[in-house]
Amino acid sequence: MKRVITATLAFIVIAITTKAADDKNIVPAELKTATVYRTGAELTHDAKAFVKQGSSELIIEGISSYIDINSLQIKCPASVTLLGVEFSNNYLGTENISQVVKRMQDSVERVQDDIDKIDVSITTTTELLSVLKSNKEIKGTQTGLSVAELVKLMDYYKLKSNELQNELATLNAKKKKLNDIEEKLVKQIEEEQKKNTKSGGRIILQLFTAINGSYDFDISYITQNAY
Repeated sequence: MKRVITATLAFIVIAITTKAADDKNIVPAELKTATVYRTGAELTHDAKAFVKQGSSELIIEGISSYIDINSLQIKCPASVTLLGVEFSNNYLGTENISQVVKRMQDSVERVQDDIDKIDVSITTTTELLSVLKSNKEIKGTQTGLSVAELVKLMDYYKLKSNELQNELATLNAKKKKLNDIEEKLVKQIEEEQKKNTKSGGRIILQLFTAINGSYDFDISYITQNAY
């Protein structure tokens, strides 16, 4: 009998916890205006949410991760009382990647693939040069070759060695260009990501509402991570 009661209580606790998680009121913030200065910008957002009567918690996501907390202002409707505000970064949320950044990331992947292929070719060519050199040393210690045969053999080694070394130089030059392109792309991605002011920032509002209803909330703040 005790086991049944324990299991029942555990089920009730899980059900209550699950319901509490489902009841979280999370809404996105839509960017309305941006006033850009030499360093930083003032951003304003609008968020729409249905809020139940009484005390509740509202989570507004999609604001900048880098804000001047002292500049944060929340405007609520007359029938909603703001009891508390908390700012945090949602590190578990999906990062908002712009199409520009996505294209550059795809380009970096393609460049890295090309570099990997060139590395394989460089390794193969270097090994061939090593084999050619070893074979030359072995042939050089052998006797019984006529002068004409020796000259012909040396000409072959010279021609093949030059061919492989030129190929190696070309491959290294291509790799250097690709490395330069990759470095520039990575730096540009970092710059674009700095401009992305809608990453993982969110604010948590503690509210008291007189009546159930859909309400608009205005959020404004200063961010230094925009220009």
